[in-house]
Amino acid sequence: RQFEKQEGGPDKAKELMDYHESLVMKSGDGLFKVPAADVDFSDQYYNNGGKPTYYRVNFSKYKSGKKEQAIDFIMDNFRPVRLAIGGSVIPMFSVAGGWDHIVFFPMPGGLGDFESDSLSDAWEEEFAKRQGGRDKAAEATKFYTGLVKESITEIAKARWKK
Repeated sequence: RQFEKQEGGPDKAKELMDYHESLVMKSGDGLFKVPAADVDFSDQYYNNGGKPTYYRVNFSKYKSGKKEQAIDFIMDNFRPVRLAIGGSVIPMFSVAGGWDHIVFFPMPGGLGDFESDSLSDAWEEEFAKRQGGRDKAAEATKFYTGLVKESITEIAKARWKK
């Protein structure tokens, strides 16, 4: 009843729920694997004391025949950078479904980080160091981007509690 009141009546509430279900079916179907070492669920993952935790969620679909190459690139180039600088990124690789790769990036500043699409300075610095300089890092990023067919970004709010 509260939802109907909030949305302006039962018809509008149903319309919104139908829309939501269509999105879930379009982008949420799938089975994913997560590298176990990447998810330790330390305290920073949890919604402690009711404080909202937000994530920028990137969904990627790779060009035909490029999925394995993209995953290898991620594991060989992006993952070591993230492990070196720390952070609570949650990567998921598709086993079945419409998206090949989904990554949850924390937004420590909450929705105040909504407009920021740039990588952290520490990540950019470490990536450039590992690639042999900023120019080579830019080339590597361009190579990876060339493997991507489609990508969207959404914002998610964590609901789990410790």
